[in-house]
Amino acid sequence: MCTLFWSPTTINTHNLSLFFLFILHSIHHQLSNHFFFFFKMLLQLHLNLLPLTFFIFWSLQGALGDPQILLLNKGCSQYNATDLSNFNQNLNATLNELRVQVSNQSKHFATAQEARGQDPVYALFQCRNYLSTADCAACYDAAAAQIRNCSAGANGARVIYDGCLLRYTFTITSISYA
Repeated sequence: MCTLFWSPTTINTHNLSLFFLFILHSIHHQLSNHFFFFFKMLLQLHLNLLPLTFFIFWSLQGALGDPQILLLNKGCSQYNATDLSNFNQNLNATLNELRVQVSNQSKHFATAQEARGQDPVYALFQCRNYLSTADCAACYDAAAAQIRNCSAGANGARVIYDGCLLRYTFTITSISYA
């Protein structure tokens, strides 16, 4: 005849504490298995989504955080403005207006002009349409800094980066030609 270990005739204090330890151990083991299963499923989900996460991160890199300021071409006019002070005021006003349009109005193409006095300045700026507003503005800032490297008073200049171009000249007809 087979008797159970936990029969009422064999229960004493020692056996009862062993019984509860056995029950607690079983519960702990079952919970551990459930938690292990949960974490295993979570890890598998994470691993399944990992390629998607990398793709999203990679695809945004070209559009966010990359103003694309590899200098492709630059040129300065060999002719100078007649009134350097007037020309610099017009150039500064024109470049500032372009900056406002690019950063505050989120434009990827902008034109501006300042024609006070005898040395007018006409300018245009364009950046690639997939650039964010911040990257477009950063490309503009790089181009504006580079274009100022022309000799003082050059009445025309261009800077072409892989992400944008900036050009200014003293005549409105020559601005439309690259």
